[in-house]
Amino acid sequence: MALLKRKMKLDGKRIGRTDITNFMTAIVFVFIYRYIHIDFLVKYFEYFGYCDLTSTYYEKWITNIIAIIPILLYSGREKASNYISILIYILIYVPIIITIQYSFSNYYNVINYQLVFLFAMCLFFLSDFFIYNKYSVTANTDVIPVKLWLWSGVMLSIIVLTSYGPSSLRLVSFEEVYDVRNDNQDVLDSNPIIGYFVLWISYVFVPLFAAIGLMNKKKSMIALSVMFALLIYMSTGSKATILAPFFAFSIFFCLKHIGFKYLFPTVVAGFLLVMIWSDVAGNNENKVNFMVASVLLLRTLGISGLLSIAYIDFFANNPYTYYSHIGIVNKITGAYPYGNDVLGKAVWSGFRNVNVEDAMNANANFLVTDGIAACGVFGVFFISIIFFLLLIYINKVTARYNQTFVFILLLGAVLSLLNVSLFTTLVSCGLLLLILFFRFSTVTNLLNSPKTDQDG
Repeated sequence: MALLKRKMKLDGKRIGRTDITNFMTAIVFVFIYRYIHIDFLVKYFEYFGYCDLTSTYYEKWITNIIAIIPILLYSGREKASNYISILIYILIYVPIIITIQYSFSNYYNVINYQLVFLFAMCLFFLSDFFIYNKYSVTANTDVIPVKLWLWSGVMLSIIVLTSYGPSSLRLVSFEEVYDVRNDNQDVLDSNPIIGYFVLWISYVFVPLFAAIGLMNKKKSMIALSVMFALLIYMSTGSKATILAPFFAFSIFFCLKHIGFKYLFPTVVAGFLLVMIWSDVAGNNENKVNFMVASVLLLRTLGISGLLSIAYIDFFANNPYTYYSHIGIVNKITGAYPYGNDVLGKAVWSGFRNVNVEDAMNANANFLVTDGIAACGVFGVFFISIIFFLLLIYINKVTARYNQTFVFILLLGAVLSLLNVSLFTTLVSCGLLLLILFFRFSTVTNLLNSPKTDQDG
């Protein structure tokens, strides 16, 4: 009875499907990101493409409303779709919505993009609303032994180590990672399959070993996760991979000691602290401080907004890819319109008016790559429907597992969605492998009790 009263009390403090805490956090986050955009991104990275072209009262408040509306549909329930969606809201949706408003002199020509992103984000938050039948713990869910997954991770790491050779491995600062990438690029050019192994280790096996180690308090598994991340960083210079164990530890600590209900406020509070520290420390005068702030405020938080603008601008005057940017589609259709130039380089060269050879490879998140690049506004609408259905299925196959374990294991997939297309995330970055793991493998002591209701 006491639990029922407590639940009714909590349900009474809701606005739409969300609670007051998350609603107020969303409002605060919108204004935090506006400050970051103007006083950090535009201030220090205007040369990179950040700008402040529109600032009328109506444009700002229309944008604020569009940025906040989706959180009304966020239930905050401990589900895989909510975990993925709230991180998309923080790291993709709000930065894109606000950056669009600041980046075009005629704002009303691009409000259609804000509205279609609004549709997408609302759909993602609604994915946990749909009822599905949980797999029984005794159902056909232990087909692939967990030990096979663990040994596969070890074997792939040995293959990558052998392919690059110990002499090619270098532990360098973030400023020198591009030298490592250039020096070791010939390994990937000569044997492309190694590229898949690198990505699977980064996005599947580093989180898998970290998740099992953290949940079962096995230091050896945690150590292997860190060693795998170091191997990939020292051979390919992947900053996301070397930071993955840190993100896994942070997610685990937050869920264990704070709870999923407060994950959104906790992440926003983290960015607020970085923003305050950035101002107080005077990061433009301190090289180390400025680098850390750049990684967190530019590369982690602000880049989605900038790249969305680059893609909107580029494809306003250039042909859409109609999904021919996906390798297998282009092999069938031969319809990719930019020859041998990879999509990111083609977009950035057009956006910044530089030679393709000198342009950075501007990989963007899945809503931009599979949406704007593929077919503009309609493309965003289409890929949001596909991802919505995928979220429902991910909820289904992860329902029998401890959700903290699920969230840590899905960390790599979320990171990849921030940088590449959904189809690349599924195949190259191993989301399909994770789905196979959840569906056909069983870590017995990490299963939910069949009687446990995770929705309460």
